[in-house]
Amino acid sequence: MKRVAILAVLIVGLSWSSLTSAIVSKRLGFQLKGVVQGQAQPMLVFRPTEGVKQVKVTLWRSDGDKSVHHAAAIETGAKTTIEVRQPKGKFGYKAKLDVTWTDGETSTLRIKFDLTRSDGLTMHIDPAEVDLDGRTLRFTLSTDVRRAELRIFDSQGNQIDLVKKRYAGEAAGTKLDVSWQTTKGDVAHMTLRAWNAKGFWTEMRLEPVSMRIEHRDVEFASGSAIIDKREEPKLKATLAKLKQAVQMHGQTIALRLYIAGYCDTMGPAAANRVLSAQRARAIGRWFRRHGLKIPIHYQGFGEDVLAVKTPDETAEAANRRALYLLSTHTPAKSRDIPKQDWKPL
Repeated sequence: MKRVAILAVLIVGLSWSSLTSAIVSKRLGFQLKGVVQGQAQPMLVFRPTEGVKQVKVTLWRSDGDKSVHHAAAIETGAKTTIEVRQPKGKFGYKAKLDVTWTDGETSTLRIKFDLTRSDGLTMHIDPAEVDLDGRTLRFTLSTDVRRAELRIFDSQGNQIDLVKKRYAGEAAGTKLDVSWQTTKGDVAHMTLRAWNAKGFWTEMRLEPVSMRIEHRDVEFASGSAIIDKREEPKLKATLAKLKQAVQMHGQTIALRLYIAGYCDTMGPAAANRVLSAQRARAIGRWFRRHGLKIPIHYQGFGEDVLAVKTPDETAEAANRRALYLLSTHTPAKSRDIPKQDWKPL
């Protein structure tokens, strides 16, 4: 019976100590910002339910480091933080908190906890590895990867697809694929978010691009696809616009140039389709020789798509034209592009 009584006293004593610590912790509104990344440091957070005159925090870190921190004059409900500077990694702490309340009462709280500081999380997407036509992309993360979500939005801001992908904790720098099946609606932009094992995440926004490049049309000799030297200033001005657009919009998704050629109604329709394709190819080759490094595709529509409706055998200058389309994906069919028979340069 004596041993039972002693054991009961010990149990009561331990329970009372734990209860007291819980009460003090609640009065202090004590919390931890215990897992951070990059340049951020872990923090002790206080939001007391009654006024605190001073709190002294003594920390003993698992690697032997000792530090003392103070916070004073914390009003009821006010938030105060103490930054705990530590190297990157996970460390255990023993802490002693000596509290003096505004009314003069004192309390002591002893606790143990872990604080973790990890490397900053960054994502990299090579523009050349985003294939909007094939609906796939590839990314890498600066740490291990646990999961990713790809959200796809239309021009009205509506989410039209959500792809969730789980990974087996692949190492930092591993190239990982994400694919999607969206066919409804126009894709205005996509966001890819990825998480690591510690629950941190980072995100990148991808915006498909499709733009017409304004230009002055090259004038060819009748029946010819040879570019006259006197026409080259027009191409030089267009090339400058193309390079500027690529610099501005081709940082996350690779751009391609699509050149469509058109003719007037002079001559046979079949011959005009061939001639317009040859002229579009000649323009593309000129851009390539003068430093445009992105993929170039061309197609000729001859007199099938007239800018100005005319009878047959009419020499209408407005119909002798070209369309320069800078895009991250194959252009959709339209009035100006009734077919998708693009040829790579």
